[in-house]
Amino acid sequence: MHETPTPARGDRDIGAQPVRTAEAVATTSFCIGRRTRRLFERSAANATLTARSERGHTAIVLPSHGTAGRTRLLAPALHVCIALALLPALPGVGRTQPAIGTESWSIAAGDVRVRCRMTVGGSFDAVTSDVSGTLRRGPSGLGSYSGELRVALETLDTGIGLRNEHLRSTYLEIDRGPGFRDAVLSGIVLDEPPPAGDRRHETGFSGTLTLHGVQQAVGGEAALRRRNGRMQVEAEFALSLDAFDIPPPRYLGIGVRDTIEVTVRFEATNGER
Repeated sequence: MHETPTPARGDRDIGAQPVRTAEAVATTSFCIGRRTRRLFERSAANATLTARSERGHTAIVLPSHGTAGRTRLLAPALHVCIALALLPALPGVGRTQPAIGTESWSIAAGDVRVRCRMTVGGSFDAVTSDVSGTLRRGPSGLGSYSGELRVALETLDTGIGLRNEHLRSTYLEIDRGPGFRDAVLSGIVLDEPPPAGDRRHETGFSGTLTLHGVQQAVGGEAALRRRNGRMQVEAEFALSLDAFDIPPPRYLGIGVRDTIEVTVRFEATNGER
């Protein structure tokens, strides 16, 4: 009489092939996973890994050097072991992803124009191109910027030498120290953060201006545009001379109104200088 062989412990019959049960897999999954992972890594450049269901199990086809792919039927408990072993070899899986970084913009060139309206009508401009600073944008999606934008007041030019001297020494008092020599805009917050891409973005903004030894909150409108890896910015805001303890300027008997209008334009490159 012909006897049917009894499957060995740890195996059960599925057709013609014995497959390890979960009990046996528990003791061998690490070795199998390690061997499979090594094979996958050696063939990562041109490997293909496919899976299909066969009689409730998974057929995994792995590349074989010089031969056709070999198909193995694996028990469901082993699926998890193989998957976990292969995950670190897949691109971008199991690796620490970088945290959301910050954008850093260094001012490469710019100018500031201060429009002063006179009490008798008309106006004149005080201008300078001595603009510097670095602005660092917070995490993506936010419109806040640390850093500062700095303007050297001793370089302001109204077009008349004597008026320049009076502006710098009598009204701005730049010789009184660091808090007087420069105007500094910091703590900038955009009402709406700039989107990705090169399109023009217009938004309101707020910040803190340090001028004539006094800090005051200011706000205005700004237009930003990215182009060729650079950021182009134009901002406008108004301020009160009295709020910064600046006496009303007068030149040849003609006074300047308390409210002046400031336009700042600059181009910044990505990265600190």
